[in-house]
Amino acid sequence: MLNGTSQLTDLSKIERGLTEFFSGVYGEDVAVGGVEEVSAGWEAKIIGFYLSAEGGERPMIARVFSGATASEKVEREFGLMLRLLRVGYPVPEVYAYSSSPEFLGEPFLAMERLRGSLLDHFTENTRQGRKSLSVFSQLYVGLHSLPARRILCATYGYRTTRGRLRHRIADVSRGLNDESQLAGIGEWLSKNLLNIQNTSLALIHQDFHPGNVMFKADRTPVVIDWSGADLGDPREDLGWTKLLASTFLSSELGDAVLSGYEEASGRRVEGLAYFEVLAGFRRLADATAMFRGESSGLRREVADIMRGNRAHYLRIIERLGELTGLETWRLADILE
Repeated sequence: MLNGTSQLTDLSKIERGLTEFFSGVYGEDVAVGGVEEVSAGWEAKIIGFYLSAEGGERPMIARVFSGATASEKVEREFGLMLRLLRVGYPVPEVYAYSSSPEFLGEPFLAMERLRGSLLDHFTENTRQGRKSLSVFSQLYVGLHSLPARRILCATYGYRTTRGRLRHRIADVSRGLNDESQLAGIGEWLSKNLLNIQNTSLALIHQDFHPGNVMFKADRTPVVIDWSGADLGDPREDLGWTKLLASTFLSSELGDAVLSGYEEASGRRVEGLAYFEVLAGFRRLADATAMFRGESSGLRREVADIMRGNRAHYLRIIERLGELTGLETWRLADILE
């Protein structure tokens, strides 16, 4: 058995662990080769490999999760992606998962390996850039049109946008110091909640951005990273994507994301500013928990990534001040 995420750097141990796992899955001898660490995201490390079984060879990846909720995440994401495939929404094919740390030291999900990002030209005001934005927008609108409850297969304690938002604000606020400025953003969200119109709840991704849209060998686009999918207001997704685009890249790109969605859906999105504030609140709460060593769902290395993105967080803080009218400059203390 491998002990701990640090063992993932030993590729020979990973190969042995995957071989043992897939031998059990297929009930026969298998061969695993080409093992490499592809990347490391906020929640999971990505291990690439080739599996030879049943007379063929498949390129695969293993999404290896860490933290107290890792087992729950791999089980949930596996089931969710299977149901997305069944209703025809484009996601990578999933093959198997282990909710036990027995094989790789942490739970993991094995799925189809893709070739790379589709939306390389997303930020460019060119024909290719506009095409990428159109693909992105169509996938986004399609996501929010799916039969959410059938895909999520879960029971929820809310039925309306406002009920969902009360739940979300309370969830993000948990663990914050009541006297902190960030708690003040939560209070602003609660006070302004009655101004938000209820709309039909949908399946939301909660991290829908160009880096989570990939393509298959036949150039078919697919959406990845479903660990945060939930039942919510589509504007939660849009507020998050718009905020990320605006603060990582430019306000013009953030506006383009919204315009692309409205054009693809054929309807105007109202009240999105509130959801941008919610997105900023969530983003800064994650950073607060990470810097305190309290985040169980993210890899420890993410704290260094966050500190390297200081300019991004400062722009979020500035944006929160513009949208709420509050003095937010002291929120920069979170980054210290």
